Amino acid sequence: MVGSTYTMNIWGLVATENAEGLGALTDQLVGQAEAAGASDISVTGSLVTRQGLLNQSYVESYGWTFQQIDANTINLTMKIN
Repeated sequence: MVGSTYTMNIWGLVATENAEGLGALTDQLVGQAEAAGASDISVTGSLVTRQGLLNQSYVESYGWTFQQIDANTINLTMKIN
């Protein structure tokens, strides 16, 4: 955690056969951030190959702010609480 921001760097966000989707990932990250007492979340994903995660409107529909760093790297932020 940096200040009140729960910060996570994820290497290799890929779709797998048992993937539960962005909603499940969001719920898990929000739960972890809340448990840590954070008021914000910042996730940097490198080597993102799951196309949905590279789609700004899709990601923002789950409450994230989306920033594309390069072709396969994204930064997602969210205010919680």
